[in-house]
Parts: sequence; C-alpha cells; structure tokens
Amino acid sequence: MFFPFSESKGVDPNDAATQAIQSVRQEMAQAAAPEVAMTAGGHEDQLQELRSMGFSDEERNRALLKKYAGRMDRVVEALCGS
Repeated sequence: MFFPFSESKGVDPNDAATQAIQSVRQEMAQAAAPEVAMTAGGHEDQLQELRSMGFSDEERNRALLKKYAGRMDRVVEALCGS
C-alpha cells in the first residue's frame, strides 16, 4: 500500500496518519457529491412523466419520489392506491 505522507519526508507518523485520513475523507466527499446533487432535485424527468400520466400534484409527486427513491413503479402504485 502506498502512503503519500511517509516518514521518508520527515513527517511525524501521527501527522502522516491524520493527513491520510483527511485525504480519504476529501475523496469520499467528492465521490458522494454527484449522488447528493441527484437526490436534491434529480427527479425532473420522472416528474414530467408523472404529469404526462395525469398526476399533476407536484408536491405529492416529489414526496413520493423521495420516499421511494425514484422507483416509478412504487410511486405510481401509491398514487393509484389512494
């Protein structure tokens, strides 16, 4: 395993570990950013599809899309079942 913050650079092992942890956390945050952006408002295509099916209550549609993680089959089932 490669450790970019090794003792060969004269870095204290505890500091190196702290820097490595911070680096991993930053990479994880960057990797999760697209997922967060999608869940924040990435259901526009699905909302349009629901409108075309006659389900025009956008607030309710958004709530159901969020509840069912965008699974249209579940959303439509919930809308038809009520």
